[in-house]
Amino acid sequence: MPAGLPMPMRLSEENFLKNSSLINNLKIRASYGELGSDDIPPFRYIEVFSFDEPFVDGGEVVKTLSSNGIPDGATTWEKSKTYNLGIELGLWNNLFSLETDMFYKRTSDILTSPNLEVPGTFGGSLPLQNIGIVDNKGIEIVLSHRNNVNDWDYFANINFSYAKNEVIDIAEADDVNPLIRLTGKPIKAKTRIGYLASGLWLTQAEIDAANANAQAQTGDPNAVYQTQNPKPGDIRYVDVNGDGVVNAEDRTVIGRGNVPEITFGFNFGFNYRQWDFTTLFQGAANFEMYLSQEASWAFFNSGKVFGKHLDRAQIGADGNVFNTDATYPRLSLTNNAVNERFSSYWLEKGDYIRLKNVELGYTFKDDLVQKIGLDRLRIYFNGRNLFTWSAIKQLDPENPQRRGWFYPQQKVFSLGVNVEL
Repeated sequence: MPAGLPMPMRLSEENFLKNSSLINNLKIRASYGELGSDDIPPFRYIEVFSFDEPFVDGGEVVKTLSSNGIPDGATTWEKSKTYNLGIELGLWNNLFSLETDMFYKRTSDILTSPNLEVPGTFGGSLPLQNIGIVDNKGIEIVLSHRNNVNDWDYFANINFSYAKNEVIDIAEADDVNPLIRLTGKPIKAKTRIGYLASGLWLTQAEIDAANANAQAQTGDPNAVYQTQNPKPGDIRYVDVNGDGVVNAEDRTVIGRGNVPEITFGFNFGFNYRQWDFTTLFQGAANFEMYLSQEASWAFFNSGKVFGKHLDRAQIGADGNVFNTDATYPRLSLTNNAVNERFSSYWLEKGDYIRLKNVELGYTFKDDLVQKIGLDRLRIYFNGRNLFTWSAIKQLDPENPQRRGWFYPQQKVFSLGVNVEL
């Protein structure tokens, strides 16, 4: 299949811009490409049988055979088509420059299981088939400035990117519950199906009223709004489908996911005589971290507590919560099944900005360096991962693991020497 078809056009070389004092570079480029991936398991067209668990029949041990599933003789490679439109712009002899790209990518024939199209009572293991379709689209922008004033030579760069993916086809049945439908959602939406939280229960009267409404709405005198016997100070969940009770039918896709849709960075530096300085800020936005167990739950697995647990719901003599603005459920020394459901309550906004790198250096003058037999001598001080601004305080916001089982970024200070002979 074709690797790509680029179509650049440098407008700054045209007669109407060739002698411009404002625009020294203007280039428009477009491209289209197709790519195939054959990174798929081999021999998918063969049904393989292997020995499985034995059983006893008439006093004799009988071996059994099991199949690896229904074969698929039509397997082919996954395909992607990518469209890109970009602009390069330089102003005032590249005093300011801009580079931006907009892209759209459709990946089709993704190996996907059609199990979502058949009932759970289906008696076979369906093979992966080339039926999945995913779209990716976004924009990338880089803005740069460079100048020198007397002994000062400085630069600044800003980069920004936004990217989003969407499942177009994942072989879902037409009658799937729309609350958990994956078509039209981001790729990892399946891992974020849970309950919507609506704050905390503050009084027993609230719980009793919700239970009475559930009994009236369902006609069941034993119905309860929320199972597992919640108490004041526990998390309250939303009856999304409006049937009066909270159950598995109220689960829906929660949160943005832990992959940032936006990433950005800012790089600045200067040279002044023998001194040089550079710094880098980087960050990400439009994502949420689901933190649970050791990373968020108080006393989990006989573990510790965090500062945020001080703002827990506190119960008064009447059995109700008296600090009604509490941001954390009531504490307990044993696991609380009500509060440990997979829900939006444990989502935390992951946006952050990090001072990633700072370096200050000094290069000694040539006449001094040459006296000691060197061509160049520079000393520098460097710091990495110095500060992070984020709503997540107890963990690195780049941590990909909901329980915090991730080696954190290290704050490093270095003092060094560059020598050239």
